[in-house]
Amino acid sequence: MKKIKYFIVLSFSIFCAHFYGMGGKRSAPFPSASTTTAAKRGSPEAVRNQQPQAFIVPPDNIRDQLFSLLKSAQRQVLVAMYWITDHTIVDKLIELKQRGINVEIIFDESSHDRMRIMNKLLHNNIVPIIFTSEMRGFGLERHRVRLMHNKFVVVDDTVFTGSANFTRKAFDQSLGRNRNYENIVILHSPRMAQQYQTTFRNIEEETFNLYVELVATVQFLPGWSKVIFRLYRNRRFYNILNSRWGQFNQAERERLFRFFSSQVNPPSKDQMDELESYGISSQGLSSQAAYILIGEIRDQIKAQRRRVRRSRK
Repeated sequence: MKKIKYFIVLSFSIFCAHFYGMGGKRSAPFPSASTTTAAKRGSPEAVRNQQPQAFIVPPDNIRDQLFSLLKSAQRQVLVAMYWITDHTIVDKLIELKQRGINVEIIFDESSHDRMRIMNKLLHNNIVPIIFTSEMRGFGLERHRVRLMHNKFVVVDDTVFTGSANFTRKAFDQSLGRNRNYENIVILHSPRMAQQYQTTFRNIEEETFNLYVELVATVQFLPGWSKVIFRLYRNRRFYNILNSRWGQFNQAERERLFRFFSSQVNPPSKDQMDELESYGISSQGLSSQAAYILIGEIRDQIKAQRRRVRRSRK
């Protein structure tokens, strides 16, 4: 009997020591899809408390989480996404732009369907930044080629990040078992948002420097770049040229001078009419850029027709 009393007293003492050693509180688990209810995940209380939220696919609906966060945007949305192929998400970003929110997007050159996504964004006054990860194929050897493999969105003071690209495989719940396994974390933290914003700006700066090197060193630029470079050249390139001019040899300087000082002719009426028939604005495009863009669209239409014919056989 004495042994039993001794055991009870000892157990109670250990419990009290642990309880008061923790400040009288139990440590809360990290909020996750399995430990929080759907109502708590997007609640104002969670935002005020700046609690990180975790979501796992399957079973969670991360599209709803993303759209709810985008809907709350008041100032800006910065997207750094390796692949963007989900047009539903692109449409939501365009809605924000039309609402007056600053929307900036970086995605990797290897992103499938990049021309259609680029054209859609350009038509809605969003000029994307395409990270040139496939430069080696165009002869630019001076830098090690790497991917823009980030997958994050900064919405004001909140960060949405994880493993998921902007693809249907990651975000479309209707695909059922065909969905990817993914994870997403939402960070309600101005400090963390600032860190991700700094990362976004660093990637942006590096990309524009790479654009200048492409123009200086590559004889035949990829089709998409001729459109993007023409739109950005008056906004960013001249500061880079001023700071780096001494780093280029004579041949490279001549290429840069020809590209940046060449007269920009506006699109012809035929080009404007054809672009309009595709639902694309010619505003801000040069005649050369319009020519390249029309060629890309025609190629896409031909490819689509071939796929339709093959499916009927």
